[in-house]
Amino acid sequence: MESAQYFNKRDSKLFCAFLGGSKAFDKVLINGLIYKLVRRNVPLHFIRLLFYWFKKLSCSVVWMTLMSDAFCVSILGVRQGGVLSQLLCAVYVDDLIAKVRCSGFGIHIGSLFYGCIFYADDIALLSCSCYGLQKLLDIRSGI
Repeated sequence: MESAQYFNKRDSKLFCAFLGGSKAFDKVLINGLIYKLVRRNVPLHFIRLLFYWFKKLSCSVVWMTLMSDAFCVSILGVRQGGVLSQLLCAVYVDDLIAKVRCSGFGIHIGSLFYGCIFYADDIALLSCSCYGLQKLLDIRSGI
């Protein structure tokens, strides 16, 4: 975790922590993801397709002009580099982001919350005080 302090024109402070989710895609529990998709009223046909996709993955290795026999791949989480992986990971951690948003800490500009910036498996937490930043970090570890 790194933290930095920045100043704007009004000379107010901004404290931030950058968190890298090491192998975060691998840690997405498929059953938990499916539960969250059901809670969001995602069509069941799409959820069944995803579940089948995760459970029945097979691959082959191609080398020059040769191709191996197909083999089953059992993985945990969503696929690194998959087209839907970032979106599915965002759905998975949405409860955490909602907790951070409702905590009363972090940066607000007007009615918009900027205390948690999330992309793929990286998170930036922003606060006006060191105390607020620590409270945001405590929320992260409490889920």
